[in-house]
Amino acid sequence: MDFHNRFDNQLNIRINFYKNKQNISVNANIKK
Repeated sequence: MDFHNRFDNQLNIRINFYKNKQNISVNANIKK
């Protein structure tokens, strides 16, 4: 159970990181 939770957390961290990177690039394009 603990192993699965840790795996889900890693997945969520990566997804959030990827979303944040996309948001940053979108915001950068809007500001130009």
